[in-house]
Amino acid sequence: MFYCSGWGEGMPGNIIFCNSTGLRRTVVFLFVFCIIQFSSAWIYPASSFSGIGSAVQEKFLGVPFQYCLWLVVSLCFYLDSRRSGLTFYSRVLLPISPFILIGFASSIFGVMPFDSLRYLILFLVMCVSSVLPVSVLPLSVMEKYFFNIFSGIVVISLIYGVAFPDYGVQAYGIQRALRGFFTNKNQFGWFSAISLIIIVVFFDV
Repeated sequence: MFYCSGWGEGMPGNIIFCNSTGLRRTVVFLFVFCIIQFSSAWIYPASSFSGIGSAVQEKFLGVPFQYCLWLVVSLCFYLDSRRSGLTFYSRVLLPISPFILIGFASSIFGVMPFDSLRYLILFLVMCVSSVLPVSVLPLSVMEKYFFNIFSGIVVISLIYGVAFPDYGVQAYGIQRALRGFFTNKNQFGWFSAISLIIIVVFFDV
């Protein structure tokens, strides 16, 4: 049922990810949860102005979820690269390759090499997870996912903040700022700015 036709010799045939449909559904799942993981779009406690503590230490379902997500992204990347090669990934990631090389050099010669290497791995996983959906799914499908998911999160956050101000609004001195599902207004602000670009670009999908 899950035979990996055309995926190369030696590829296990009893893993659901090897099935083309299974891989596509898994990538959609990863796309949603990567947004939660990397943007903190979840019902977190309100954080400070910078939001560093919440953004780093209080991820959705904690550290085990974070590492499981990294593992599944890496597995899907491996299976997709066995199926279609690395040409598409290298072409898309080529513009940011200098930053990857600088990060690798910093992790070796920096003050805290192991911490730097960990963040470099996280950066690489983020890069791969951004390319993976477009490599596996048709571009027209991904445009719809981008439009619906990003616009949906912003709209639901606005409704959540208005309907439940005790949770979706944060106090800054005597001012109150809308934060929606995010740790603070700044997180909500930059995510909304990116979402606005996506909505304008993909409005006709």
